[in-house]
Amino acid sequence: MIAIISILVAIATVQYLASVRIAKVKEAMATLSTIRTAEGVYHNKFLEYGDFTELAETIEVIDDRFAGGGTGPVEVNRITYLFTLGPEEDEYEITATTVYGSVIKLAIDGRIIIVQD
Repeated sequence: MIAIISILVAIATVQYLASVRIAKVKEAMATLSTIRTAEGVYHNKFLEYGDFTELAETIEVIDDRFAGGGTGPVEVNRITYLFTLGPEEDEYEITATTVYGSVIKLAIDGRIIIVQD
């Protein structure tokens, strides 16, 4: 009887952790989508892309926890975000890494890509 309960608990734990991991990836993707929108508004207004601080303080669309974060890393809900400018001023990339090791990127062309799951 104890063995059966132990097996059921193990299965439930694995399924729970998988669900939490998927939820974190979806949360990161939603935040990256919001940042993409903020970058578009910021770029239209200032003709350049803003870092986390500029977006949080000027556009006020992204979470206040990004304010003062500059280019990062910024941790929000156990997801770490990093802003990287490319070699050209019109290029940037934002990477979100979850506590479970999933890596999601927002590219300059607006695509949100799961790099590592």
